[in-house]
Amino acid sequence: MTAKLEVIVQNAKEAEAAKDLGASRIELVSAIVEGGLTPSFGTIKQVTKHTTLPVSAMLRPHSYSFQYSKDDLAVIMEDLHLMKQSGVSGIVFGCLTAENRLDHAVLQQVMHEAAPMEVTFHRAFDEMENVEEGYRELAYYFPNVKRILTSGGKQTAVCDEALETLARLVSLQQNLQGPVIMPGAGITAANIESIHQRVSAEEYHVGSGARVENNYSKPLDQAEITKLLSVLA
Repeated sequence: MTAKLEVIVQNAKEAEAAKDLGASRIELVSAIVEGGLTPSFGTIKQVTKHTTLPVSAMLRPHSYSFQYSKDDLAVIMEDLHLMKQSGVSGIVFGCLTAENRLDHAVLQQVMHEAAPMEVTFHRAFDEMENVEEGYRELAYYFPNVKRILTSGGKQTAVCDEALETLARLVSLQQNLQGPVIMPGAGITAANIESIHQRVSAEEYHVGSGARVENNYSKPLDQAEITKLLSVLA
């Protein structure tokens, strides 16, 4: 089975390039140096207008934590409403309590408003103390979460400990028929083969690894994406 490749983009030009190069889906973000924040409504409209790829838009109002106040939630819900109007196919969202536990109250409200869009729980997941317990919690209480973007609880997905955790999470996904585990962070054409052999995920997420010189200020790299896709095929 061919695994899917999701590529980070920041604008309509990059979205078109990702489509032409064979990406399965794009994650649309702003402020990538801060880990990705909610893109502007204008950018979202231009991207959905100019690409036929599924678009998952980052829904994250600030970068200093994954905890959201009532004021933050008001912003999140307004952004989400605009995203639904613009035709994005999904959102990328995550929320935690001060104890780095899943914030059920906030996630429940966002999930309710997001339906029927797909929801990807983002790398807030990696801040949880026990990611396998976190996976079970999401699978049980939030079955509408489609996938989880994760680096196996580590800074990048390419260290041995992260890969072991990712493999266990993929096994857990198969056993529970839960959200798809989508490894991301540090994945490149140079390491995707060894990662895929160990993890066997259905989907992978690439950011700087799909860029010329691994630099977000540079365009998408056709040769790198071609190599990524050839391994996943």
